[in-house]
Parts: sequence; C-alpha cells; structure tokens
Amino acid sequence: MQTTDSIEYLTALLGAEAVEKLRDALGGRTVYIPQKQHRNKGPYFRIRARLVERGSSYRQWALANGYQPRTVAQAVSRWAGKDTLPRGRLTYRVLRELSEYIGMEVTKGVLA
Repeated sequence: MQTTDSIEYLTALLGAEAVEKLRDALGGRTVYIPQKQHRNKGPYFRIRARLVERGSSYRQWALANGYQPRTVAQAVSRWAGKDTLPRGRLTYRVLRELSEYIGMEVTKGVLA
C-alpha cells in the first residue's frame, strides 16, 4: 500500500482535520495502516432484504422452519451467489427452502 493510499483512507475515515493532527503527532514518520478486506457479501444482504420485506430475518426463518440459526447463516454466507450447488443434504435443503420462501434462487440451480 502506498503512503498516499493510507492518507486518503484515513481522510475518508476520520476527516481532514484529524489526519493533520495525526501527521503532527507522528512527526512526519510513515505508518502502515492495513485496510479491511471484505468478502463479497452482496448476495447475503440481498437475501436479508428479501426476508425483511416479508417481516422476517435469518434467525426467525431458521427457527420457524426447524433449523438452527447458525446453520442457516453459514449455508447462506458460504453458498449464496455461487454457481455450484452444495453437496450436503442439509445445506441443500436449507438453500432450497429459503429460495422458495423469498422467491429467488439463493444459489444458481437450487430451484431447478
């Protein structure tokens, strides 16, 4: 990461005044600031939005359908938006039922 990238990142995060104060406090030394790397969570949040539209959540849907909330959360975070189908029976069943409930395929081919 370049120094300018770090400064731009900090400016966006903290504001210009805070960055200037930080520069003064460091006395001109360069400091590496790692940025968080996020996985693609788009499908996870799209599914969540569909659940909210129906007055539900991952947890509420899981409990209403006899699943552990953690099982549903893991299945969706691991398989949502993927082109391949899960091999596990439970995961496949969770994704299929969830897809039917929200009216869209969570994973391509799960409703075929």
